[in-house]
Amino acid sequence: TQYTINDSICPPTEHEVLKSIVQKHIHTLPRYWMSKPIANHTASAFEEALDFVMSFKGGTIENNQGKVKVILDSGCGTGKSSFVLGKLYPDYLILGIDQSLARLSRNKSYQPARNTSSINSVDTESNNQFEKHTSAEGNVLLIRAELTDFWKCCISSRLWKNHVHVHKHFLLYPNPYPKKARLKNRFYAHPAFPLLLMTIMMDESENTDSESEGGELIVRSNWEGYLKEFATAVGVWDELGCGFDNWKKLLVSVCAGNTVENEILDWHPENDLSYNSDSSKLAILGPNRLSQHSEPWTNFEAKYLECGEPIYEITFSKGG
Repeated sequence: TQYTINDSICPPTEHEVLKSIVQKHIHTLPRYWMSKPIANHTASAFEEALDFVMSFKGGTIENNQGKVKVILDSGCGTGKSSFVLGKLYPDYLILGIDQSLARLSRNKSYQPARNTSSINSVDTESNNQFEKHTSAEGNVLLIRAELTDFWKCCISSRLWKNHVHVHKHFLLYPNPYPKKARLKNRFYAHPAFPLLLMTIMMDESENTDSESEGGELIVRSNWEGYLKEFATAVGVWDELGCGFDNWKKLLVSVCAGNTVENEILDWHPENDLSYNSDSSKLAILGPNRLSQHSEPWTNFEAKYLECGEPIYEITFSKGG
């Protein structure tokens, strides 16, 4: 069985078509933000994640600014990759996020979310309450949540921004939706694409040190063309001068409800002359083919490596 997708199976998207889609999603981001409320189970999962992170405040898993160092593993499936990352990065907290209860339940370390304390009354003295939800090393937490809603929670949470530094954000083997008709289901052509990028940009306005000067978004796929188009979408983001700092100006109005029906604000970061977009641009490394002798991080990766098919990785770096 051949799993690899190539240009003969799925021809590349025309540059102007993809550019137009990404520009539209950026400009209409406030409309997407307000289009539906955050799912209750995701709001609860975010509280659980934030409680987990805050339980490590004052410990060794902090950078020089006193922020807890976090790695996000979005779409973690069974959580295998999250536990691999936990061993590779023992001085970081790993949050594995997936929407599927069935997939997460295949991991013995996962338990359905329980009632958590309010975010505003986090107990930072002990992390024993998470013992049954984490790895043996205690630095991995698996949670069930809708990804786009979870990213919205991160971006809109003052506690998250003030106490969390996202060092890396992994998106490993996302559904490629190779059929042309499903283009807008791919992450880089989805309305939530700007939110994904902003998860690694929330330290923008701060004077950062070498330990926290920016986050990285790392995407893996067995389809090199998917990663190339992902890079094209990031290029559109950079061209428009997008960033977290100029989005949060508008976010205040959006969250405060300072709009009326049919007069929802659009976002035009290219018109924000006060914003230094150069500092927000993302450096791109890849896509690069990974070694066939790599230790598989996911079940998909194990399948591709076993068949001798190529796997690729691309990295987008903040402050690069």
